[in-house]
Amino acid sequence: MSSDHGSSEKVRYDRKVEEDGAQWTEVEIYESAGGARDDRTGFQSQEGGPHTHRTSLRGAALCLGVLSLLMTAGIIVLSTLYNSVTAEKDQLQTGFNHINQSQTEMKQLQDQVTDLVLEKDQLQTRFNNLSHRYNQSQTEMKQLQEQITDLVLEKDQLQTRFNNLSHRYNQSQTEMKQLQEQITVSLEKELNKFNNLSKNYQLLQDKRSGKCPEGWTRFGCSCYFKSTEKKTWSESRTDCENRGSDLVMINSKEEQDFVSKLNNNEESWIGLWTKNGTTGLEWEWVDGSQLTETFWATTDLKTPTVPSYAVCCDHQGKWKQRGQNIKYYYKTWICEK
Repeated sequence: MSSDHGSSEKVRYDRKVEEDGAQWTEVEIYESAGGARDDRTGFQSQEGGPHTHRTSLRGAALCLGVLSLLMTAGIIVLSTLYNSVTAEKDQLQTGFNHINQSQTEMKQLQDQVTDLVLEKDQLQTRFNNLSHRYNQSQTEMKQLQEQITDLVLEKDQLQTRFNNLSHRYNQSQTEMKQLQEQITVSLEKELNKFNNLSKNYQLLQDKRSGKCPEGWTRFGCSCYFKSTEKKTWSESRTDCENRGSDLVMINSKEEQDFVSKLNNNEESWIGLWTKNGTTGLEWEWVDGSQLTETFWATTDLKTPTVPSYAVCCDHQGKWKQRGQNIKYYYKTWICEK
């Protein structure tokens, strides 16, 4: 700073200025003692003497000190107010930020609430649809259960009808089997009758002609054929049937003696076999007639216990029974017509 008196800065304190409702004291501050001295000289000349000048200086110093105190106090108060305002401003800013953040969060919450309400409405709609479908399914299930109950009842009825029909079918099968057996027996009897008629017719024809075919031997009204080969009883009978005859049936003592001589002490099949009767196996001639005249050997005078066939004759000219033992399968045979 320059020491020129003309460039001095001063504060005047000898008058008060009132601006904007506040009172200000004008004080002149000098940069050098000379400036203050010159000004003080002028002041003294204006006020009228040294005593007045000293009094004024002390007052000015006192005012200056008070002013300094006031300024210091003002600065302290202003500083305190500034710090307080700054803190309050920071608090307000923080609160404002919190409010902004709260508003942002509130908006987010509102958006979430809106989304949740929308989702809740969608879930409610889905729930209503599902509830409706569930009710429908319950109704359908009840209908299905009723149908199942009806089907089970119908199945039981059908099962009962089937069981009854099966029982009737089994009965009919049994009856049919019995009928078939009866028909078979009847057919066999009719066939035997037919064969007998054929045989009798052939005998009548032979009687009219008075002769037997070649290889046959006449006795009484019948012709007899003695085989030279051996077969089973069934095969032997088939051979006789093919010759228009059947295995020999012995009905008298004379015929028994004739057959015994024709057989020449050899066992040959005759037309006597066992059939199932009311009391078990019974002897029967091939034409279905019962056995009345017998010429059994002493050891064979018994009821057969197994299917058997008769042969004639042993060394005494008697009948013997032969079972199905393979040992006795093949023998010669005698046909009669």
